[in-house]
Amino acid sequence: MRKHFISCLNTERMEQFPSKVTKALPLVKKFKIKLFCTCKMPEVGSQENMAYCPSCHQWFHKTCEQIPDKIIKDKKDKFTCSKCTQQIV
Repeated sequence: MRKHFISCLNTERMEQFPSKVTKALPLVKKFKIKLFCTCKMPEVGSQENMAYCPSCHQWFHKTCEQIPDKIIKDKKDKFTCSKCTQQIV
């Protein structure tokens, strides 16, 4: 409607409003991406390279937290992230 009105003002002629209005497609698509770790980056590859901290309920990348392979491979071992470790001490 606005576009039609501006066009009428520019041409100095009032014309009947078109009965069929086409909507412009959005130019930007919005995506929600989960961010993990202290680096605030998405999951890299798979969760096989990540460990879960039960204290803060967050997932962390192996490389960011320097998590040993033993903890990554054996999910029974408890992992505590560096932030939670500092709060305990």
